[in-house]
Amino acid sequence: MVPGSAERELLSNGLRHALDTASATLLMVGAGVVAEPERWLREQAARDLDGLRDAPAGEIQLVCEVCALLAGLVSGSLNPGDPSTRRQCSLGAAKIRRLLAEDTPDPLLHELRGCIELAERNGVSVQFAERGQRPTVPPDARRVLTEPAVAMLATAASMARVTVVGSGESVTVSVVSDSPPDAVPVVSCVGISASTVRSGTRIWVEVTWMRGE
Repeated sequence: MVPGSAERELLSNGLRHALDTASATLLMVGAGVVAEPERWLREQAARDLDGLRDAPAGEIQLVCEVCALLAGLVSGSLNPGDPSTRRQCSLGAAKIRRLLAEDTPDPLLHELRGCIELAERNGVSVQFAERGQRPTVPPDARRVLTEPAVAMLATAASMARVTVVGSGESVTVSVVSDSPPDAVPVVSCVGISASTVRSGTRIWVEVTWMRGE
């Protein structure tokens, strides 16, 4: 769950910098750049952890999640060579990018493109398409609308296809990827409907927000 508007007000420049630095560390692990619990990685994770612990927003859930990942890398309880650890770190980095996209003119596309960029750095081939006129989606609904896409892009093994469609009164985010079945979160929000189809190694998730529902 990404912080709400009241929590985002606590994002000082110092916290943004700390989150950005932590994102880079998690991204390295997620991309498989580091396959062993090397000393320099533990030291970098410890510095990132200190930066976040000193931030004036310790109650933000995302910060707590990132701190847990960093603490695991520092202690060695999370092995950077483990595929599960890499997926967790990729998802953590994607969620950070998602949070930092909140202040942009088009946060929905900005956060999706940020997650696509992270997926491509992880070696995933991503196709993206957008069409139609999109109404503005309220922040809380937008985070639910993009939650499956964020998770699937962070955990895809080799491919993903993302489509955003606007129809004047609705916005649909559709994703096809070869993510693990348990990587797709269940979404629930007034005004949002979702469907999931599995075919072989691929998963297709379509989430739609309808204005006024």
